[in-house]
Formats: sequence, structure tokens, C-alpha cells
Amino acid sequence: MPVLTYIGSAAATVSICFLLIGIGSAKVRNAGITALVSLTVSHIIVEIVKRNVCRKRPKDMLEEINVFNVPIDLYSFPSGHSTAIFSIAVTVSLYMPLLAFLVLPAALMVGLSRVYLGVHYLSDVIAGMVLATATSVLFYCI
Repeated sequence: MPVLTYIGSAAATVSICFLLIGIGSAKVRNAGITALVSLTVSHIIVEIVKRNVCRKRPKDMLEEINVFNVPIDLYSFPSGHSTAIFSIAVTVSLYMPLLAFLVLPAALMVGLSRVYLGVHYLSDVIAGMVLATATSVLFYCI
């Protein structure tokens, strides 16, 4: 789970976007650019919401949770990792629907890894998914 959760990190998600931009057809590049824009905008929203909601993480409420030294910031809501990976997965699914059956379950697993590791509540992950879906659809339509 600690390895899986890393796929939703800033380093991994930004790298995925640049990889998409750097390879393939115009459609793949457009997907990468849209994913990067969605990722950036959704991350700004995540940081604003986190600083206003100030929800403590499960590991701060329950002493026995082992977070496996996963790096985290102070607040829990919404999940930044879930938002990040869903920004990419939803965008890729919109541009290349045949990949949806691969990228969406993978993104869901990243979100669930956050809950498993005790660094997020399920509602944090769901909020990240909704936020990412909204920004991805918005920028896809634009």
C-alpha cells in the first residue's frame, strides 16, 4: 500500500502528465495538457479547502494506526493524492475511453490505499474524486 499510494503523489502525477505530453499522438498530448491543468487547478482548490476545514487525519485520532512512514501534511480533507490521480485518470478516460477500465480502477486503488494507511477517511477520498472529476470534465469541455 505505501508503494501504491505513491502513484498519487505530486512527483508521480506531474511526471505522468509530462510523460503524456511528451509521447504519442496529438490526442495523447492533449490529454496530458488537460490532465496537467486539471491537476494544477484541483490541487489549488485542495490546499484552500484543507486550510479552511482543518480536519485531523485518522492517524491523529487513533494511536494504533501504522502509516508506514508515508509523508503527509497536516490536514486530511480532501485527499490530495486521490484528487491528483483522479484528475489524470478521468482526463485520460475522457480522451481515450477504452483505457477507462484500466486507469479508473487504478486510481480507485490509490484512493483506497490512503484509507488503508490511516491517513484519510473514506469521505476525504470521495471528495477528492468528485473534485477531480469536476475539474477534469470542465477542462476537457473547454
